[in-house]
Amino acid sequence: MYVRFNDSLGGMLANVRLNKLEALPDTLQPENGIYYLKNFDVDGLNASIQQLYRPVADPPPPPVADSVAAAVFNMAVRQLNIRNTQWAYSDQSSGLETTGALGKLELRKMRFSLTETLIDADELTLEKTTASLDMRQALDTTTASPDTSSPNTGK
Repeated sequence: MYVRFNDSLGGMLANVRLNKLEALPDTLQPENGIYYLKNFDVDGLNASIQQLYRPVADPPPPPVADSVAAAVFNMAVRQLNIRNTQWAYSDQSSGLETTGALGKLELRKMRFSLTETLIDADELTLEKTTASLDMRQALDTTTASPDTSSPNTGK
């Protein structure tokens, strides 16, 4: 599978190639934000994503406190396998750039919860993996006001 996305107006360029994606569902309740899978396998993912800087004439308004609760998203996977993956991501606005290659990532009994800001796994295997993270000079110099509407639930 090959996906190419070119949004020259917004500045997003993406190329993604994937040899294999296999997901075996167990319990799916999207209306409740529950996604439980028996297996999730990805092999041969190659992704290159660039976010180009596009200046904005007026800075965005400060965030308004939202009275609606955040969407619940709970995902659990008994066996998650990601193999033979390469990525490159850059964002000119923030200056963030990361690249890497992943030979093998296995997670057993993995759980991901946005509500709890949690990623948990009983077993983790990581092999033949490299990654780099660069923080360059950001091209966007506007400042955003702090968002205090969401509690920090990090553990």
